[in-house]
Amino acid sequence: MYNGEEKVKLEVGMVFNLVEELFEYYKMYGNEIGFQIIKRSSTKNDDGELKFVSYSCARCGISKSNSMNACKLQPTTKTGCKARLGASICPDGKWRITSITFEHNHELHTPGKVQYFKSNRVLKSFMKRKLELNDRAGIRLNKKINSFVVEAGGHDNLPFLEKDCRNYIDKIRRLRLGEGDVTAIQNYFLKMQVHLNEVNCNCRLCESKGILCRHAIAVLIRHGIFYVPDKYILSCWRKDVKRCHTNVKISYDNWDVKPEGQRFDKMCNSFYEVADLATNNEETFCMVMKAIDCLKAKLTIDGSGCGSSQCCANLIKDAIENEDLNNTSNEKRNILTPRVVRSKGRPPYKRRQSKVKQIIQKKKGKQRQRILRHTSSAGRFS
Repeated sequence: MYNGEEKVKLEVGMVFNLVEELFEYYKMYGNEIGFQIIKRSSTKNDDGELKFVSYSCARCGISKSNSMNACKLQPTTKTGCKARLGASICPDGKWRITSITFEHNHELHTPGKVQYFKSNRVLKSFMKRKLELNDRAGIRLNKKINSFVVEAGGHDNLPFLEKDCRNYIDKIRRLRLGEGDVTAIQNYFLKMQVHLNEVNCNCRLCESKGILCRHAIAVLIRHGIFYVPDKYILSCWRKDVKRCHTNVKISYDNWDVKPEGQRFDKMCNSFYEVADLATNNEETFCMVMKAIDCLKAKLTIDGSGCGSSQCCANLIKDAIENEDLNNTSNEKRNILTPRVVRSKGRPPYKRRQSKVKQIIQKKKGKQRQRILRHTSSAGRFS
């Protein structure tokens, strides 16, 4: 029986407690050797329970091309590899390896490329929530992926690829509308319109400004609905609104390099995994919240947290000292008026002009002076 501490090796007769343990062990073996595994086939008994499973190399089988042009065939990874593993269930409920084939008819991958296998790429639930929130907020997907890369310390440390994020966002967008074609979307809205308490008005006030008009409210009251549906209540109206940018790190002073920032990131990443495990059950949720409250109370009493009285006193003392220093420095500083200095270059009123323009302006000046002399002499005689 495999206990999780032995070296990765495969032999006929090895026993595992669960079929999931068998799959994970065979995947570890594939990562060490350099090939990807898939679930090939399975057989169930009369009760619908698994009694036989088969896992094989991802390059098993032969792909049939449907292209009409024989010169332009689609590339494929299928090479007809025969490497596989078979296991069956024992009477005591454990799984036993019955057959193994080790030979491959293709080149194996290096250990550095194992992380790009489809079975090794995992998009965790809290990352999915971040992607979905950013998509609803209108943030570009490449910006969020770059933030994941910076947080992980490089592309090699990410457990997924960029196309995994794009595929997930495309899937979420399709689920918002139901199916893909126009007919299915129309049928979906016709079926769900009554259940969702959706109201459409010709004034289009809700579509343009996001506010439910008085005509729609009158229709809801007419049908016996005395509460505004949640879909018409904007998130910005709620007091408990949660925005995705409130926990964004601001690294003007290189905050992520400091030990405090690194500790904060490690605690947040660890708590994400704990939260994913505790959200499925009310008992585990209460247990986690109770443990958090105990830790919070202990940190407050010990004075190691930032909210302790000693920490607050030190912060106030530093602020007062900085204010005194600023006041004394302002009193000693004499502010003088700047000296008038001519700017570099030619003065703006003596810019270069063409010869024709100079002659025209000179003629206009002479005419203006002649008119002024004529008007002044006429006024003198009168």
